[in-house]
Order: sequence, then C-alpha cells, then structure tokens
Amino acid sequence: MKSMGEFGRRVRFWLRGSESDRELEEEMQFHLEMKARQHREAGLPERNAPLAAQRQFGNPLLLQELSRDAWGWRWLETFLQDVRFAARTMGRSKVFTAVAVLTLALGISVNAIMFSLVDGIWTRPIPVRDPGGLVHVFATAEKGQPDTISYPDYLDFKAQAHSLADLLVEDRRGPTLKGDGWTQPTLSIATSPNYFTMLGVGAQTGRVFTESPEPPGEGPILVLSYNLWQGRFRGDPAIVGRAVRLMDTVFTVVGVAAKGFRGTELGEDVDLWIPISSWNVFSPNDSKDRRFHDFAAIGRFRPGATLEQARAELHLIAARLAASYPNSNAGRSAILKTEFEYRVAMQHYQPFLLMGIVVLVLLIACANVANLLLARGEARTREIGMRLALGCSGVRLVRQLLTESLVLGAVGAACGLVLAAGGIRLLPAFFQSGVQPVANEFLLDGRVVLFTLVVSIATVFCFGLVPAVRLSRLSPNNAVKNSAPRARGGVLRGPGLLVSAQVALSFILLMSAGLLARTLIQAMRADLDRKS
Repeated sequence: MKSMGEFGRRVRFWLRGSESDRELEEEMQFHLEMKARQHREAGLPERNAPLAAQRQFGNPLLLQELSRDAWGWRWLETFLQDVRFAARTMGRSKVFTAVAVLTLALGISVNAIMFSLVDGIWTRPIPVRDPGGLVHVFATAEKGQPDTISYPDYLDFKAQAHSLADLLVEDRRGPTLKGDGWTQPTLSIATSPNYFTMLGVGAQTGRVFTESPEPPGEGPILVLSYNLWQGRFRGDPAIVGRAVRLMDTVFTVVGVAAKGFRGTELGEDVDLWIPISSWNVFSPNDSKDRRFHDFAAIGRFRPGATLEQARAELHLIAARLAASYPNSNAGRSAILKTEFEYRVAMQHYQPFLLMGIVVLVLLIACANVANLLLARGEARTREIGMRLALGCSGVRLVRQLLTESLVLGAVGAACGLVLAAGGIRLLPAFFQSGVQPVANEFLLDGRVVLFTLVVSIATVFCFGLVPAVRLSRLSPNNAVKNSAPRARGGVLRGPGLLVSAQVALSFILLMSAGLLARTLIQAMRADLDRKS
C-alpha cells in the first residue's frame, strides 16, 4: 500500500507539471523569508538578513531539483525533454529528416509486408480449438518418407491409440457444384464424421455433421463454407435443408461452417465438407480399401500423454497392422509430427529465408541512416563541443543522441506501417495471378505491428549507437574551434565500420536472394513434374 501511495503521489506531481513547480518555488520562498525573519529578530541588519538566510538555506535551484527527483520521475522528465529537443532538431533539418525517414519507411514497410506474408501462409494458427495441440499422423512409404493412410487404417489407429484424445482424416477432392445455368469447380474435403467436433469448429448457421447417426432417409449431406455461402448463394438464410447438385448427385446442405474457418491448411479456401459416408455415393471403396492410402490424419493429444509415448504407440500399432495385412501394409510404419514440425517439413526453410532477406534489407537501410547521422554530426560538431565544454557528460550526450535516433525510428516506423498497409492489400491480388490461387488473409494486425515496431526500434537503436558514441568522444577544444572532429579513443571508426557492415550485408543479401530464386525455380519445376 505504501508503494501504491507513493506511485499515486508521483503521478499527481508529474501530471500537475508547472503547477507543482510553482508550488515548490513558493514553498522555497516561504522558507527563505522565515529564515530572514529569524535573523532580523536576532539583531542582524535588514540588508544582511536575506543573504544570511540564503547561505543557511542553501541553493534554491539545487534544492528544487532534488525535490523534483524525490517527488516525481526525473528520468521521465528528462526523456520528454530529449524528445522535444529531438523534434525541434528534426524540424530544423527538414531535408535530412525527409531522406532518413523515407529510407527507414521503405525498409520497415518491406519487413511488415513480408512478415504479414509469412504469417498468412506459414505461421498463423488456424482458427480451431487449441491449434498448438494438433499433431499429424503419417504412414511411412519407401525410404521412410511420410505418406497418407487408408481409411481402414485410420479406424484402427483411432481405436487403439490411447495417447490421442481424438483422430480425424481428410482428403481433398474437386467435384463440380452445379446450379441452374452455372457450374463451379470446388475444393471439397471428404472427411471422417468427427471432423468438426475434434477441431472445435461450430456452424455459422444450421449444424455441422458429427459421429452421431444421421436421420434416416436424408441422403448425402454436406456443409458449406461461409465464403461459398456468401459468394455463390448470396448468404441465403434458407440455405439449410436446400438441395444442391454435386456431379449430378443431389446433396442436402445441413449447415454453414463458422466464418473464418477455411480448412486445416493455411492458404487454402475449402468450399465444401462432406462426411465419408456421403462421399461413398461417388467412390464406395475409398473407405474400405486398405490399399487406398490417400487420407491425411490429424490428431489431438490426450491430457497427460507425451510426444514420445504417442510416437511409440503409433509405431506398435503400425507394426501390428503390417503383420495383419501384409498385402497393403507390409513395410509401412507410422510417424507423428507436431503442428510446428509439420509446417517446417512442408515449407522447409523458405519462410526463414524470406524473413532473413527482408531483415537484411532493414539493416542496410539502418546502416544508411547511421551514415546520415554521422554526416549530420559533422555539421553539429561545434554544438556538441560546446555542450561537452560546458560540462555535459558523455553518457548524457549519448542518451540525447540515442533519443534523436529513436524518435527518427518511430517516425520512420509510422510511415512504414502506412506504406505496408497499402502493400498488404496487394498481396491477395499477387497470389490470385498464379495457376492455383490461394485465399490467404494478409492482415496488418497487432502481431504484425508489434513485430515491426520491435524490429525497427531495435535496429535503429543499435545503429544509432555508433554515431552517438563517436560524437560523444570528440575533443571539446577541437570541436569548439570547428576543426575536424577527433575521437578521444579511436576505437570506433564510424564511417569505415558502417561501410564495411553495408558491404557485408549486401553480399549476404545477394547470396540469399540467389538461393531463394533457385529454390523457387526448383519448386515450380517439381510442381510441373507432378502435374504432368
């Protein structure tokens, strides 16, 4: 309670500002007058009493500073003073400020756009219950490579894997949706009936299918995606119970999946979900043939189970299946990957390479700004020398110059986020121009803003430290005479060090860009080979 009371007192003192300073001055003046009165009553002449009181009381200005330190937050007041001084300095150097802010804004905006891209394709959690608790189950094909499983194998894994609370399978299909005078290819998911309950996804309207038996006589059913409902069916409120045609087969719409849920893979936009019992009208053997290894399995840990236990258990189940069904399962085992391991295995190192490249771009931009700060410091040599000669410490000067760098970085980050907001809006159109469009949501959300601010402020602070330290080591005599600046220690050779850093970063950037281009070309060739 005492600390809270002191905190409140400091807040009130700081908020009142000039009023608190005026009251403090009045109190000091009152004490001086009281001291002078005591001296006059003791017989001291009238003209000597104020001087004697001041000698006894002490330096009023120093006492005011000490009182401010005791009653308020001196560090906060100093920081705000530095910020105001930095703003005035930037206002006096409009050309320098414009060039530095533009350089930072371009580097920061590229970082924000790329982080949104990586987040939208690779790292953002899917909108399901506890996405970090999902695991992916694979069979192993030749050479131990991960492979999908059959539906009968799924049923055995689900029944025997006690370390998993639940397990589902899904397979991507592409039936054509037909209406009166129109047809539309779809990305549909044939899935086990526990799909929505295991993921914890509800319905926007209607219901989702479950493991409970469907009402007799209802026929094949499906669940629409929210986007397809809004786009093709214009959000028809009477969609539940409506009959639609897939490949000339009539299905009944039982519901619409929750808004924002597009499937278990980032980058896809699923149109329909169909339980495997309804998909059997097209391919009745898909759910019966153990040789049909085409289903991806996703599970969820049982509370208290460990990753090692689950992997060992799945390996034993796969060994039993291989012994019981040698014609379809001989030589096949089972492996388990966490959601993070699965994404890394699917995308390899491309997201990290992309982020590394844009971070290098930002570092080069900050190095350019650091060189600008050094060049600007040359023009401020006399000013800095005067401050050092008047008693300003090197630490205090470094703090002021770093504050100027941080203010510059904050303005650059704000402008960069404005540019990034426009660039992020163009990302969907860029992907829609591809052969297989993807439907990612690239957002300038709190995580993107936080990442951008942290990276930009950290890099600007680090590169602003070099010119700040170098300028704080100037010789006051030479600086006041407006001669060439000379560092006291000579440890940091500012411009040479930064130029070397820029050359090294540029070299790494070129190598990384070449490696990324080669990887993308190989990925495109691999896709063409699979399609052919």
